[in-house]
Amino acid sequence: MDEFLSHFKKEYLFNGDYSTGHGIQKGMRANLATMRPDVTIVGDELVPLMKINDFAPYVEKIKASGADAVMMLRVQAERMVQRTE
Repeated sequence: MDEFLSHFKKEYLFNGDYSTGHGIQKGMRANLATMRPDVTIVGDELVPLMKINDFAPYVEKIKASGADAVMMLRVQAERMVQRTE
């Protein structure tokens, strides 16, 4: 797994705009700085929960950033999707 992750040098952080998302964002930044100083964060987005139906603008921003990977935490995403259906 470490070899797989070593290929990613430009990362985009993408989390929910709520207390847990803010904590995750802070932790990702701290851990990347410590564990992967070779990685550059090319974007960082906090997205409103349960308010976005069209993620196309976010996808375009991520693509334009040149990110190799998107880091996000999926906490009960299935439950959130079920609530919106």
